Amino acid sequence: MPIDKRTRARFTHTMHHIAFLMILLAATSCQSAPTGPAAGATKTATDGLAPIPYTVEQVQAAHPDGTLLRFRIVQASTEVEQHVRFENGDGEGVEVVSWSQDAAKQPINKPTKQRSLWSELRKHASFAAARTERKRAQCKVPAGSYECWEYVVRGANEGDPTQRFYFADDKPGPPVLLVTERDGTELMLSLIHISEPTRPL
Repeated sequence: MPIDKRTRARFTHTMHHIAFLMILLAATSCQSAPTGPAAGATKTATDGLAPIPYTVEQVQAAHPDGTLLRFRIVQASTEVEQHVRFENGDGEGVEVVSWSQDAAKQPINKPTKQRSLWSELRKHASFAAARTERKRAQCKVPAGSYECWEYVVRGANEGDPTQRFYFADDKPGPPVLLVTERDGTELMLSLIHISEPTRPL
C-alpha cells in the first residue's frame, strides 16, 4: 500500500537513527571481521555506558567498499525496504549512502550520503548502562539465524518506548534485528540480505 507522509516521516526518523546509530554490517569471505564477541567488548563499560558489542577494528574490517545491505522495516500494514551502501572507506572513516523504497519498489526518498569516522560510528552503538539489560539470545531474520547479544533498552523519558536490539556475533555492525513498540504498535527492522563486493582472486 502507498506510504503516507506521516508514516514516511516516522520511518525516515527511524532510519536516520539506525543508519547512524551503528554502522551497517557485513563480513566478506576475503576480508572477514573476527567472529564471536569482540575482545574487550564484553567488559563493563565506563562513563555509565553498557558494553559496546564490537571494537572499532571489527567495524572497519567488516565494511569493505561496495558492501550493500538491505533491511525490511514493518509497522502495522506498512512495509519499507532500506538500502545502505559503503563507499570510499579508508583508515579513518567511510561514506554511507542510504535510500528507501516501499513494498512496490518505488523510491521513498533520494539517496543521502554521509561520511563518518569509524570511531564515531562505533559510538552510536552505545546505551546508558542504567537503562540497558544485556543478555545472550538467538534470533532468526530473512538473512539467516544468528547467535546474538540482545540489548533491551528502556526509554530515557516516561512514555518512551523500550527497544530490543540483536547484535550478531559474526556480523559486526548494526543489529540484525530491532524491535520497538509505541502506542501499542510494533515496529520491526530486520536484515534481509548482504551483497558483498566482488574481489579479484
